[in-house]
Amino acid sequence: MAPLRKREYHWNQKRIERLVNYIPTLENKKILDFGSGHGGFLEQAQGRCKDICGYEVSRRTCVSHNQAGWRCYQFLTDVPADREVILLFHVLEHIPDSQQFLVQLQDNFPQAKTFVIEVPNNDEVLNSLFENKAYRKNQHSSEHLFYFNPQTLRNIVESSKMEIQVETQLQRYTLANHFGWLKNQKRGGQDIWEMFNDRGLNDLYEKKLMDQGVADSLFFICARRG
Repeated sequence: MAPLRKREYHWNQKRIERLVNYIPTLENKKILDFGSGHGGFLEQAQGRCKDICGYEVSRRTCVSHNQAGWRCYQFLTDVPADREVILLFHVLEHIPDSQQFLVQLQDNFPQAKTFVIEVPNNDEVLNSLFENKAYRKNQHSSEHLFYFNPQTLRNIVESSKMEIQVETQLQRYTLANHFGWLKNQKRGGQDIWEMFNDRGLNDLYEKKLMDQGVADSLFFICARRG
């Protein structure tokens, strides 16, 4: 497994678990993974739904995914218009006009009824509780055009002719990663204190963060209005 897909493996496990839990008919759905990146979700979602394809602007990335057997398109106009569920994992923060983007996406895929939106949570614990300056400097990059908290994401979704069906959070990085930022003021703690990467421990940590609204990602499942 490629290093970047390995790093994101448990993130995508959590995403699939949430989708299966909140969309009981997922196995019968045709899905678009918009902005499929390194292909981790495409790889892990094989066989979990009726049909899944990815969209990624990088030609090299698309070629690599297709060679691996994961269907991916470089041009949005080539994506089959029959997609029923559209996944937007860490996409909106890169879009100049996220409201217009969501409206246009609904127009482009008229059969899509469900839109899954995941974005970084600006209220996450390293920002809001620990006020970690090194983390803020790392997280606030030029690649991110916008930062969302629950209220601002609600505003965007509701003004884009969508209604929110599920509003929850997801924690991608482990407790060990947070120890790295708190102790060493840098990333990589998960590679130093591997004993704190345990899934059971981190499920408890995630639940506590979610209870306080400070997990690192917002996770919304939305429906086309009307």
